[in-house]
Amino acid sequence: MPSRFDFVYSEPETPAQQIQEYKNNNPYNYKHFVDFNITGKVIRKSVTEVEIMKRKIQVMDALLKIILRLVQESKRNKLGYVGEQRLINERIVSEKSIRQRMNQIKVLFRDSIQDNIIEIKRNKIKQKAYRLSIYPDLIKYNIENLKNSADSKIQKIADKLSTQQMDN
Repeated sequence: MPSRFDFVYSEPETPAQQIQEYKNNNPYNYKHFVDFNITGKVIRKSVTEVEIMKRKIQVMDALLKIILRLVQESKRNKLGYVGEQRLINERIVSEKSIRQRMNQIKVLFRDSIQDNIIEIKRNKIKQKAYRLSIYPDLIKYNIENLKNSADSKIQKIADKLSTQQMDN
């Protein structure tokens, strides 16, 4: 039986007591305390499965890259925000499509989460930064499936997540 820190698809739901502890110790003001699993299971070309609260959702790889990059940042830095310009510079998303992609992610998870899954913060010079609104310890992913993705950017982010996981 895998431990709850193995970041695998088949792990059990987070106990209510643990979720309450996360809510009580939430210095970064995350809004959602739900299980979020990036299974990495390929449904068809350029579509991957993600689970939120045991509900399976099919996500286009273009959106999955953004989600994974936000996950990577939340695991690396508990504040979890990634600047819009950084996402563009890293070629995770284009300047023309970033707003559309963020909206698509919000719509995709709207039925599962009452409020937006993506939080937006603006700094003093009106630059946007994004983060997932899910508490980072409740986000799990299957590294092996993600590393086997046909998309090289997904593979690259999975490698970084794998390295971060070993550092923790």
